Amino acid sequence: MKNTLYIKMIFLYLVFGLVSFLSIASLGSYLAQQHVVKETAEKLYKEANYIASNYAVQYAQNQITLRDVQAQLDAIDIYLDSNAEV
Repeated sequence: MKNTLYIKMIFLYLVFGLVSFLSIASLGSYLAQQHVVKETAEKLYKEANYIASNYAVQYAQNQITLRDVQAQLDAIDIYLDSNAEV
């Protein structure tokens, strides 16, 4: 009787450990992915907002050339650590 109870306890302990490990691994992966997505979205929004408020208006009014805009976008790209394709 004690032997079968001992085997059942070990089996339940292993099952609990496996379920816990899989749950934590899945949740950790999901949370890490959400953090990366949120951080990237914030960077892209910040860059787009900066470009729209500063350079698009000047370019539309012919105050700066396309080459100047490209140089400024490259500088913004380096400063904000994100990519802007024109």
